[in-house]
Amino acid sequence: AAYTPASSATVDDDDDPQLPVHERLAQLDQLPIDAALPWDEGRASAEDVAGELGRLLSRGSVRHLTTGTADAHGSARLGAAPAKQHERWPAIALAPLRRPEARSILSLCLSGLPLVGTEALAPLSELGALRSLRVEHSPSLPTPALARLIKLVRLELVSFRGCASLGDQTPGMLLSSQRLKALHLDGTSVGDIALLAATIFPVLARLHFSYT
Repeated sequence: AAYTPASSATVDDDDDPQLPVHERLAQLDQLPIDAALPWDEGRASAEDVAGELGRLLSRGSVRHLTTGTADAHGSARLGAAPAKQHERWPAIALAPLRRPEARSILSLCLSGLPLVGTEALAPLSELGALRSLRVEHSPSLPTPALARLIKLVRLELVSFRGCASLGDQTPGMLLSSQRLKALHLDGTSVGDIALLAATIFPVLARLHFSYT
């Protein structure tokens, strides 16, 4: 795992109402990475992820965390997930995110993880400071799992790119996130119903909907 101290170029704890939406989205798109979990292919066991994640959180104030190095499209990628997926994997691997020290995280990217079952995102449920959440390239993540994000009311950017099992109920699952400005649904199974449902977000300025 790699760790770098928190950068001063970070997202403010409170959204500035005077800041134009396009500038705020630019901030969210260019967040620095304080801590990363780069993995080689086949090294994504739940225990390994939990151990490295716990060590990163214990080193200091981590506000921007990703599971890998950002690619050309701005998405973090993890090595190939284990062939055997089971519902206990997220509970074990992401358990350190339940610790008090994780509650200062402002941005989180989980990419390529074998997130299976309706409780897959339960470890994220108390991360109330989150402004940016990217859960990407987890094709087995079911729509009901998003119910665990109900307390994340400060979210401004959410990406579910490559989560092919997510359906039309996805926007409704984020109803409590009324500050949402950007929603990425590329590579999911959402359709026209979800497009209409996205109108529930009063300040939504960006909706990515391709490849569905």
